[in-house]
Amino acid sequence: MLKHAHKLSQLWGSVNPEERTKLLQNKDDGEFWMSMEDFCKSFANVDICCQSPVFLDGSSEDSWETARYEGRWDEKTAGGSMENKKSFWMNPQYRVKVPAIETDDAEAQGLNLLVSLMQKPNSRHRRLVKNHHIGFSVFALKDQKTFPAPFFSSSAPVAQSKIRSNTREVMEFWRLKPGHYLVVPFTQKPNETGSFVLTLHSKIKPH
Repeated sequence: MLKHAHKLSQLWGSVNPEERTKLLQNKDDGEFWMSMEDFCKSFANVDICCQSPVFLDGSSEDSWETARYEGRWDEKTAGGSMENKKSFWMNPQYRVKVPAIETDDAEAQGLNLLVSLMQKPNSRHRRLVKNHHIGFSVFALKDQKTFPAPFFSSSAPVAQSKIRSNTREVMEFWRLKPGHYLVVPFTQKPNETGSFVLTLHSKIKPH
């Protein structure tokens, strides 16, 4: 399919000429351009994917440290939300460090932790997979090395996802004090099974 429509949008005038030439080359690689009118007729929602939070705060790629974990909830690791006080501690637990950033610019500190929790369908037929209601809580740590039930009964989260949603992904962006934290992803109800990908982005340098 051709990469350009018969009539180019005036918005192309704001694209760097060298970049525009590359983008408008006719190549049979599956990429194509379409008019805004046709786009609006064909699509109701748009998701913009990015490998790091640089898209959100305008920083450079080396300003962030990323950790990505693949995990699973099952009958032994799905403790449910914090309302389930006896079983919440069973959920998967992940550590993350928010480092102190040396800068004289207070605004440059900005948001420094992004947490993304995505459900990972086990079936190739993703449209047939029913998502769980999911969320995550973040706890500040001191000298703890293990986190049994008493830790959660005496500790309140310093941050948590606002909405426990049955959408495929839940994401939050915060500014937390430098230190060590524990991120606990959970399903709304105990004993719900499913796989997930947890991605933690922590800021390590100013803009």
